[in-house]
Parts: sequence; C-alpha cells; structure tokens
Amino acid sequence: MITAEVSIYVRVLDTLALANAAARRAVADGSHDSEEEYLAEFPVEDVGNHLRSLLDPGQSPAGVEILDSACEVQEGQENG
Repeated sequence: MITAEVSIYVRVLDTLALANAAARRAVADGSHDSEEEYLAEFPVEDVGNHLRSLLDPGQSPAGVEILDSACEVQEGQENG
C-alpha cells in the first residue's frame, strides 16, 4: 500500500461567491435541502467548510481511498 498527502493552496477572492458555490453543491449532492439551509449551518465566513465541501469530492476515485481532509485558513496573508 502507498500513502500520499496532497496539498492545494488557494487564494479566496470572494467569500460570498465561494459560500454560494458550496451551497449550490450541497443542494446538488443532496446533503442539504436548500442553499439557505446550508448557509444557516455554514455562514459565509466559514471559508474552511466551503472549501472542503467543494474540493473534497466525498467519494474516492477508483483505486484510491480518501482517508481525511483538512483546511487551514489564514486571514490577511498575502503570498507572492
């Protein structure tokens, strides 16, 4: 067995657009009945949960078992 760790670094440009995209995904995948329900549970400022809900597919691709996912949010930091 081989294990690997994958990191994706992102810059969030629009937290409202991110939250709305995550809410739409939550409705599409059936985890929430409405976008409003999702946003009541995870407000716009909850960037970490929005990113995880969009970038962690939930189901593992063929030949891989996703063990866990994590998101670390740092506010006010500029890189590059």
